[in-house]
Amino acid sequence: MSHLFWKFFLAIWFAQVAAILVTGSAIWIKDRSQARHAESLELGPPARSILDGAEVAFRYGGTVAVAELLQKERREKVFAVNAEDGDLLGRQVDAAVLNAARRLHEQGLDAGAVRMVASEAAGTWLLFVERGRREPPPGGKDSPMTDGPMTGMEPASPHDKLAPPPGIRFPWMSVVLAMLASFVSAALLAWHFVRPVRKLRQVLGTAALGDLSVRVDPAVSQRRDELGDLGQEFNRMASQLQSLLNSQRRLLHDVSHELRSPMARLQVAIGLLRQRPERMEPSLERIERESRRMNHLIDSLLTLSRLETGTPGAMDDLVDIGELLRDIVNDARYEAQAAGKHVTLDVGGVREPTLVRGRMELLHSAVENVVRNALRHTPEGECVEIVSRPDRQDGRVHIQVRDHGPGVPPDEIDHIFEPFVQGSSISWTPGGYGLGLAIAQRVVHAHGGTIRATNAERGGLSVDILLPSTPD
Repeated sequence: MSHLFWKFFLAIWFAQVAAILVTGSAIWIKDRSQARHAESLELGPPARSILDGAEVAFRYGGTVAVAELLQKERREKVFAVNAEDGDLLGRQVDAAVLNAARRLHEQGLDAGAVRMVASEAAGTWLLFVERGRREPPPGGKDSPMTDGPMTGMEPASPHDKLAPPPGIRFPWMSVVLAMLASFVSAALLAWHFVRPVRKLRQVLGTAALGDLSVRVDPAVSQRRDELGDLGQEFNRMASQLQSLLNSQRRLLHDVSHELRSPMARLQVAIGLLRQRPERMEPSLERIERESRRMNHLIDSLLTLSRLETGTPGAMDDLVDIGELLRDIVNDARYEAQAAGKHVTLDVGGVREPTLVRGRMELLHSAVENVVRNALRHTPEGECVEIVSRPDRQDGRVHIQVRDHGPGVPPDEIDHIFEPFVQGSSISWTPGGYGLGLAIAQRVVHAHGGTIRATNAERGGLSVDILLPSTPD
């Protein structure tokens, strides 16, 4: 048996035993109270028979017929008391007996041995028989049975006469039945919960050994309870971890591949320099160019790593998007003129500054990477269009960068923000490592914004950036 079973068993068993004891005690106390109330009243079949006759007499003859009947019942002291506590025959009524009769009638515990009869003419009368007292027989002589118990009358059964119980007895049979019921209930609950928990433990153990392809069985993950939710969360976590691990492995592979080419060119340049010292200057230029490429690649990888680990640094700069775009466009135009390309900027005539809280250098790098990517894929003679529109009501600023290049195939457009992904349609463009858009995406997300790419209707790729703006 599992530990969970014994916990279920003990909890259910203690709850049932406590319920039995509390319920039994309440019933015992109630029975004792009823017995105390009924000690001075006759509640057996003879008393009920007498009151049946009195009720019939009252219904057909009124109080006169009831008085005649009570005078004939000399063996028993039968009372008929009105609302003012007056007896029909003018006798003295014991207040304790009268109160006991009224309590039994109000609580519905009289079993028919206390009657309430009423009519519009005669009013309301309470009928009951007092225990242990006899009316004297005719002639004034005492009957030998005056003060003793009733004789000649059928004794009341346990169901008809409320007598004090013999005392408290521990309900052993109820406790044993509660134990058996608890055992069965605990076994069912343990089977219902322990099986999925064991499956989850097996899956977690397999994942701990490095196999992130393992998933929780649908019989557990599709349960409509907290264990099913736990199984679904584990499947999502395992999928995300597997995706991150595959991404890291692919990143290491791509980094090693990208570093291999400049390293090989460096070795060739060093070899030529040693073989032909007279060609020192071209070799040094090659070494310097490859060193700059490697340094740029390493800087980009470090920036990407910091953004992916969620440590971009302090984000408390107030950046004017309009000024930022103008600086980037001025630098891009200088480079585009040499290649016969153009860069246009449209801020919609907005003169007020549109502020975004974040890091100036990261936002500059993100937008510049998108613009440089657009320039790299725009043919000679075409232009790159940059449009900025602030949305004051929505509290965001929209930046659109569109080129007039070949665009991206629809099946590859969702992957262009992954590291070292350049796509089949841009293989002809020189330079670049496929890190610019990946860095841009992480920077935008770090600032609470969104970025997406779509193929423009008139050709080319359009990259849309939405950033939350800060009130002036």
